[in-house]
Amino acid sequence: MSTAPGTVASVMTSRVVAATPATSFKRLVEAMAGYRINSLPVIDADTIVLGVVSESDLLTHLVRSRQLRPATRLRRLTARRHWAARPESVTAGELMTAPAVTSGPDEPVAEAAARALQAKVHRMPVVDQRGRLIGLVTRADLLKVYLRSDAQIREEIVQRVLKSEMALDPARFELTVEHGVVRLGGQVEWLGIESALVEQIRDVPGVISVQARLSSARESDERRPVGQR
Repeated sequence: MSTAPGTVASVMTSRVVAATPATSFKRLVEAMAGYRINSLPVIDADTIVLGVVSESDLLTHLVRSRQLRPATRLRRLTARRHWAARPESVTAGELMTAPAVTSGPDEPVAEAAARALQAKVHRMPVVDQRGRLIGLVTRADLLKVYLRSDAQIREEIVQRVLKSEMALDPARFELTVEHGVVRLGGQVEWLGIESALVEQIRDVPGVISVQARLSSARESDERRPVGQR
């Protein structure tokens, strides 16, 4: 499993409290209260994620049960015992939302964050290629990449982006990182590389924004008087 900075694997929690389809309403409430969580992945015997059951799912069931109670007093009296026991009889398999919104361990944090935001979920099960539960990532976890130091961010930009991915000489650039804001100045070797370079830097975990002032060697050469070339 990859644990490269900026991937879900680098920020997820490996120890996860999960439910099975047969877990009762009361056990779900106890687990959420005991572990101070608001949702549980529901897994089968092979730890494959079938869905997620949340506090909202539990509350929705209670509200709907109350709304469906018979209107007449006589029927309310005869049905009281049934409705009182109903929450205890339902299971996670009946209450869960499926399919679950999940993430993979090698997925970039930025992509996982976008999915969580779009789906309006605060906790996502992390699954392997077979759909088996291997961890869990929360919105708070996804923000952990911004705890990286400026020195760590700068080192990755120099070593991975400039030297390895872009094959550029770091000595040709003025590079500073302050509170996650990258400022880059200097000269690139050919036209059209500026935008690609900035995008690569934006993808570095912990980078909040990039302020770049770049020129190309060819552009400078074209502006130079003919006699000075």
